[in-house]
Amino acid sequence: MVPVVDVDGQPDWKVLQRPIHSPPGSQSVDLFGGEDPILQALAQHIVDWEPRATIALHDEWHGDEPLPVYAFTTFKDTAATDSVRSQWSGIGLPTSQEWSCPLHGPGFISQDVLDTLPNGTIWAAARRSGPCAAIELSQHPNLGDPQLADLQIKWTLELVGESEECAG
Repeated sequence: MVPVVDVDGQPDWKVLQRPIHSPPGSQSVDLFGGEDPILQALAQHIVDWEPRATIALHDEWHGDEPLPVYAFTTFKDTAATDSVRSQWSGIGLPTSQEWSCPLHGPGFISQDVLDTLPNGTIWAAARRSGPCAAIELSQHPNLGDPQLADLQIKWTLELVGESEECAG
């Protein structure tokens, strides 16, 4: 699981919190960054470790308004993405219409977009080792943060083919 290592650099209620790890003027450092020494160390760790799958935990909890959910996965199983999207709908999470993948459908970032991400990053190191996935969740009026975090982990495991649901 790859953390967002500069959570205070995330926008929050339209106010940028103090950046801890990001250089001045830089965006937050996460799965897709590459220049920050922390990220270079994480990328090298992934190269050395060769994980079976990589899960990026992130969120869209940046304000009072719930945002539509979206995700990415390098796993090719469309049954997994259909199942996860159906579960989003089942608990009342709107699916983002901004992203649509030719393989995985609405709410998923396409592989073409993922392929444009920079080499030398955590993302590049991780996808060479195995499937990668992330789900961008927002707040939900009927679920607290712990429940959303549990669902995010469950769904992301499904999107890398590592859950019992995918195996069974």
